[in-house]
Amino acid sequence: MGSARTWRGAEVAACAVCIVGLLVGATAAPGAGSGPVVCFTSWELGFPQAAVAPFDDMASARALPGQPGWTLHPTLSPDGLSVAYSSENAVYVHDIAAGEATRVTEFGGHVFHPEWSPDGDRLAYWFTGDAERRTGVYVVDTETRHAALVWETRTMARPSWGPTGRQLACQSGQADIVIVDVASGDWRAAVVGRAKDTQPSWSPRGGRLAFVSDRDGPPAIYAADIDGGDVRRLTHEGGAQWPRWTPDGRSVIYGYAQGGTTNLYIVSASGGPRRQLTNHPARETYPSMFDPALAVAGQRARPALWGALRTER
Repeated sequence: MGSARTWRGAEVAACAVCIVGLLVGATAAPGAGSGPVVCFTSWELGFPQAAVAPFDDMASARALPGQPGWTLHPTLSPDGLSVAYSSENAVYVHDIAAGEATRVTEFGGHVFHPEWSPDGDRLAYWFTGDAERRTGVYVVDTETRHAALVWETRTMARPSWGPTGRQLACQSGQADIVIVDVASGDWRAAVVGRAKDTQPSWSPRGGRLAFVSDRDGPPAIYAADIDGGDVRRLTHEGGAQWPRWTPDGRSVIYGYAQGGTTNLYIVSASGGPRRQLTNHPARETYPSMFDPALAVAGQRARPALWGALRTER
């Protein structure tokens, strides 16, 4: 894969997970199970690849066919029919049913954390920059493939779309979270302080941000209004990372590293006891769970998301 193959930090070793709420009915493929479907990064082949499995049967995971090489940060489109991921220094959109990946950005530098806009027409991502382009958060139109710099920042972070698709929550420098207007590039501070506040996630209804902060000690998950008010601590164990809101906005799901692996947990958006969602053994051959991304797939996605993949083996 060239220069990307030499980059082996914790970001690669961790996994991006997409949990898709899926009510499996009589039309579902045999063996699809009754729970949600998971899209995640698997090291089964010795290098990272996007894979799909029923959430309650990770051992039956299938790699998406037709991937170009190393694949990082997979995330499902709002309709559940495509997966966006970064691979070979570019962002790709992978048609699940067709088993084909289409590159939607130019090669160069490194790209991380592609994120679908609410309408599914654009992807935001962070780009390291190259000789011609600056470092920061970009937005690309998946049809025209026109990409534009939205927010210049040298801090790698996952951008998070607001529910209207007109704004992004972004990490600024090492400490603050800002709201950026996609069209104009204008920005305003959302969460500011002497603490390190990172990894923002915008709530589905638009009024709150979940984020990671060390304001009270080891990194934990917090939630606040988009103007920085009404800050609430949601978790109390150090090591929590990459929060995501559930589609109903009532809970936050996140990764938590402990004992050599990372599992998924869920906690109420108002705080309270956490609940463990996965229980993965700490061994190199099994992917850890990281950066969970939730979406709700419609009826059209059911056959493509799991049933069609079962025929690939």
